[in-house]
Amino acid sequence: MNDLLAWLASLPEPLLYGALVAAAFAENVFPPLPADTVIALGAFVAARGNGTALGVWGATMLGNVGGAMLMYGLGHRYGLPWLLRRFPRIVSTAGADRFAERFKAQGLAAVVVSRFLPGVRA
Repeated sequence: MNDLLAWLASLPEPLLYGALVAAAFAENVFPPLPADTVIALGAFVAARGNGTALGVWGATMLGNVGGAMLMYGLGHRYGLPWLLRRFPRIVSTAGADRFAERFKAQGLAAVVVSRFLPGVRA
């Protein structure tokens, strides 16, 4: 971990922020990658004097929102029928039905809670 922090701290600020944007973006595409870790790494590096807290926040926000917009856009364009056809082992009709029922019951509140509480989302 110290080696990773040292490497990040050695990057010029634009590359540091670019790495944070890319990592936060990737979290939306590959959910097991925790975005909170990206923010923590950025905060440690900013505390060491490379970059600023505002810069870290802005870079991770940009990457996270950009990745979310991409995934929501792909979901809107291709939708559930495409997922069911393309990934039948990962996305089942029964699972999609359970998700739809739960979304009807809990709606927007469930989305907000799952987006802002990583433990719930995982």
